[in-house]
Amino acid sequence: MEKKIVEPERKHHFFKILFEEDYETRVLIPKAFYHRISVESQSCEWAVVEGPSGEYWVIKVNKSVDGIFLENGWELFVRENALQMFDFLVFRYEGGMQFSVKVFNMKGLPREECFAPVRSSPLGEKRIRRGNSSGCPPVGMSNGDEDESDEDESCKDELDEDYGEDEIPKKTLDMSSSRKKPTISIDGKRSYAAARADEIERGFASASHYPFFRIIMHLSYLNQKTLPIPGVARRRYFPDDLETVIVKAFDTSDTRLWEIGLHRAKPTDMRLKKGVADFISKENGMNLKIGDVLIFEIIEKRSNQLVLQVHVYR
Repeated sequence: MEKKIVEPERKHHFFKILFEEDYETRVLIPKAFYHRISVESQSCEWAVVEGPSGEYWVIKVNKSVDGIFLENGWELFVRENALQMFDFLVFRYEGGMQFSVKVFNMKGLPREECFAPVRSSPLGEKRIRRGNSSGCPPVGMSNGDEDESDEDESCKDELDEDYGEDEIPKKTLDMSSSRKKPTISIDGKRSYAAARADEIERGFASASHYPFFRIIMHLSYLNQKTLPIPGVARRRYFPDDLETVIVKAFDTSDTRLWEIGLHRAKPTDMRLKKGVADFISKENGMNLKIGDVLIFEIIEKRSNQLVLQVHVYR
């Protein structure tokens, strides 16, 4: 019988389905996979996870009697990639406690939001250099990095203040990619749409005085007539009792207003839904197409409404 030859550089994989109650805060590396990780790497304090966008997250490794977990920092990966319950994740082990991850939804399709994550944390690539196939990733944790949690907490406190009606804090949340740069994913390819959106967002951030978020138009959004609200914007600007938003065009010659209802499929999934059909249509709306980049500025806060000003880049 002919023997099968396994290439020595072959990468090994495992998968996880997000259904545990604590999936948002940590993930367990399967015990059956431990023999693929060197003893030296298993003792690493930090792991590096590369998302579908090609961007990196530094995550704390916790080794206990229950197994090896990716914990502190995993919640950022989940939040910034808009992961949801029952998503299917495929981890490829790159060696040296470094993983690349592909994300699929319940229908088996790639989760498109992951190709353009909304970063609220500094990019890991600023402090990561590729490690060897064994050992630990050379993650440089400078004093500035250690202070990031305090900075994030102070930002959170500022955002949690009660602002008066019709008042929107200027630049309280910088959801721009001024700290981003186009990156390459593990297979050497970069989503053109995400890279283009990064460039647009960088330029927009230098001119805008309002908090904002972006959406890249995908076929599924056009077909389903919904627009997902990125997680960071949802948590900070869309309270639970908010029911509708008013959308106006940046072009002052266009005086149309669209009142759009919010739909909450689950606590971590909020979408613009009722009214989106008109907003995206050719006849009554912005005639949106696949690949269009939408920048929504939050320009006014009312008691039960937000006013969004939309910029469309085709």
